[in-house]
Amino acid sequence: MIQIGSNEFYGDIDYDTFIGRKKIVDIDTTKYSSDGYTADVITYDKTIKIPLSLDLLHKNNEGNYYYKYEWQRDMNIDIIDNINCECQNKNLEISHVIGGAIYNDLNEYISLAVVYHNYNIVITFLDAPANGDELNIHFKCYMLGDTDRKIIAYSTIYTNKYIYYGGMFGCNPIMYSW
Repeated sequence: MIQIGSNEFYGDIDYDTFIGRKKIVDIDTTKYSSDGYTADVITYDKTIKIPLSLDLLHKNNEGNYYYKYEWQRDMNIDIIDNINCECQNKNLEISHVIGGAIYNDLNEYISLAVVYHNYNIVITFLDAPANGDELNIHFKCYMLGDTDRKIIAYSTIYTNKYIYYGGMFGCNPIMYSW
């Protein structure tokens, strides 16, 4: 650990290694509620259902409709992954906007590492939606313990495709990993 001003910095972390070493309990599938007491990480699946009307949608320059879902920061959700969207057999294109930068192939959003940035999911309909269609946004939520929250918040995190650079005090956008 390094002290930078009043902030601590823990260094570089490989996300897959970090999360792979944790005892994870999925509350959607566990048989015993007491399992959560011994877990390093608790997960659950979440689906947001949005009934569509054409009044909710916008059109882009190509004439396709799109919907922008603004992530509401939840202090209990530290990471989301397996982000996907579906809408009654419509072809969709998903973009992730974090702090104004666009990422088309993001799998995990580590909210602890970018607490000062807004996060939006932009869903573009390549097939025109109809009034009454339902858009479903699915993802897995991760809740970390206090120690792991601090480590993630004050580290540079390397995922398969991106680097969450400088921890939350860095206020840096995520970058492509090379």
